[in-house]
Amino acid sequence: MNRNESLLISRLRFPMTLAVVAQHCMGAALIAWDTLGTKDIPGLVKTLISGCAVQVAVPVFFFISGFLFFQGVTKMNTESYFRKISRRWHSLIIPYILWSLLSIPLLALTMYGETLTGTSTMADLHDFWHGLSVKGVFWSYQESPYPFPNLFGWPLLYASPVLGPFWFVRDLIIASLLSPLVWWFVTKTKRWGLALLAAVYLLRIWPYTAVNSQILFFVFGAYWSLNGWGLTFQKASLRWLTYGTALLLLVVLVRLEGNATYWGFQLMPSFTILGTAAVMNLGSLSHRPSLTSLPPSLKGEEEPLQRERESDIGRWLSKSSFFVFALHMNFALPLGFFVTKAVFRGATGWAAATLQYLLTPLVIYAICLGVYAAMERLTPRFLNVLTGDRVKTR
Repeated sequence: MNRNESLLISRLRFPMTLAVVAQHCMGAALIAWDTLGTKDIPGLVKTLISGCAVQVAVPVFFFISGFLFFQGVTKMNTESYFRKISRRWHSLIIPYILWSLLSIPLLALTMYGETLTGTSTMADLHDFWHGLSVKGVFWSYQESPYPFPNLFGWPLLYASPVLGPFWFVRDLIIASLLSPLVWWFVTKTKRWGLALLAAVYLLRIWPYTAVNSQILFFVFGAYWSLNGWGLTFQKASLRWLTYGTALLLLVVLVRLEGNATYWGFQLMPSFTILGTAAVMNLGSLSHRPSLTSLPPSLKGEEEPLQRERESDIGRWLSKSSFFVFALHMNFALPLGFFVTKAVFRGATGWAAATLQYLLTPLVIYAICLGVYAAMERLTPRFLNVLTGDRVKTR
């Protein structure tokens, strides 16, 4: 991995984390297609952003994680395996345990605050405390089938730990533990294995289990890393084809209202694959990372390697992204909604509703950054543990 690819990954962390925050800010998105008018603009904007476009964020993170995990791995033996896992112990497992435990009082405090505004009751808080279990905290506190089956009629399960967004970290830990199997599959199956997994993902052929099918993007990243393929397409024609197809799918998905309808649910995997490729290439526009190697069909003329430095604010936003990802759901999100509702109290009309929606994820992110900055100054060592050694300048 060259420096430009490292810089690309670092630059993507902030916008993709903001995308995750925006995904959780959707709320009700009402669209009357038969009588479409300005009244439907808030619903259209919510569906476009939270319901569709930002669905690529977690796949991008999985892809990057798989790409980085297998960097420099020429063989998978006991020594290389335990060296990789020991690093993930500090960067994933310890933060996963700590944040899962910390989220319990944070969520209880949030629920208590919501009793004051009428959005929760003391009975809800009582049920929360008495419904906790080790399995719920670390594996599947929320567990329910998806609203739609796959094309074959097979049901699919959604399950998240008590800290909802950390299903991603849970699955990432599982992928890391199974990395010898991933390495074997990638090295033995070559491109037909990649095509097979893509088909599995596109058709949502997945067992009824808590582990999400988006974990396959970790394997896709492993393919790119172990085959020495770069993160972006060198051919301009291929990049524009990716952008155009992803944009077309995005428009169709908005009309289908994303995962809220049967066909939108079936089409979403196609968009997340193309959208992930589009994000990787769009993220490189400012510095155009070079591809070290690609399959023959993807190769084009190589451009000179352009080395850049990341700004101080860029590095800070990048290293704080994991903290924001962990804190936003059970603490900053309800607080951010409370702030924007208070600011827009009494405001009516589609413009006010749209602006309130657009500002909410920014307010939530700002709250998380404020807490991060305070901890960086007051408790830097504890912050470093919580973020898996991501605070230190590397």
